[in-house]
Amino acid sequence: MTTGQRIRELRRERKWTQAELGERAGINFSNLNRYEQDKLKPGPTILSRLSKAFGVPAEELTGSPTDPSAVLQDEELLACFQQVQVL
Repeated sequence: MTTGQRIRELRRERKWTQAELGERAGINFSNLNRYEQDKLKPGPTILSRLSKAFGVPAEELTGSPTDPSAVLQDEELLACFQQVQVL
């Protein structure tokens, strides 16, 4: 799922219009339309505003995993990262 699709999905779950989300996030609703259609990629500032408006972490909007085990296939390297987290 793309970032734009995720933004649209979260907005529709809350039954918000693009204008309502724009007001809540301080973003022009016409730009929201471009984000939802994946014609424009939101930068870090916009992602932060959207995540606050939705009450979700920015990673949920971008689909970027925050858990290293989701992307690391090397078990030895994963074990090293887990040991570092414990420290």
